[in-house]
Parts: sequence; C-alpha cells; structure tokens
Amino acid sequence: ASPVPIDTATFDTLRELEKNGAAGLVARATSAFLVSAPEQVTAMSGAVALSDARRSRAAHSLKSACGFLGALNAQGLCARLESLGASGSCEGAGPLLEALEREIRRVLLALEVEGSTSSGGTRR
Repeated sequence: ASPVPIDTATFDTLRELEKNGAAGLVARATSAFLVSAPEQVTAMSGAVALSDARRSRAAHSLKSACGFLGALNAQGLCARLESLGASGSCEGAGPLLEALEREIRRVLLALEVEGSTSSGGTRR
C-alpha cells in the first residue's frame, strides 16, 4: 500500500498554528489547494505534451503547496518533474505526471475528508 497522502504531523502543525492565532489557516490552505492543484496538474500535462519548460514552474508551485499541507509523496513527484523541466528534458515525464495525477487525487480526497471532520468530527 502507498504511504498516506497527507502527513499527519504536518497537518497537526497547521492546526496548532491555527489554534495559536492563525484563524482559518487550514480552511484557507485546503480550499486554495482544492482549486489550484488540479489546474497546476493540467498545466503540467499541457507542458509535457508540448515539451515545454512551463512544467518546471507549475511543478515548483505545486511542490510548495504540497509541502505546506504535508502531501509529501506528491511533493516528491513534483520535485522530480521540476528537475526534469529545469534540465530541459521531457524524458520520463509522462509516467511521473501520471503518478502525480493519481497522488493528487488521493490528496484531494484526504483533504476533503479532513475538512469534513475538522469541525469536531472524528479523524481517521
């Protein structure tokens, strides 16, 4: 089985920041990710199809967002895609992008579950 899509310790740190004055941090970060992650994956897909270096910029941006929320597996895949883009190569990008798309789907589902349980429900 694959490791969990969201690192619990990272997400718990965000919750602690929220308790210590960063009101709404988790909800804002999660909402932004739910909207932007699919857009960034789509941008990377187009860039791969065109052998375009824009993939590197999109991968960098998504890598940062993944790291912030604790989506460590997705972050690692983004880092690999970013490196490929920076090197000007598209070799191997297709399978990496497919793996990233699967992982982002897992992350989005996990964030939706976190969002539905963060208002006092039971966590996984």
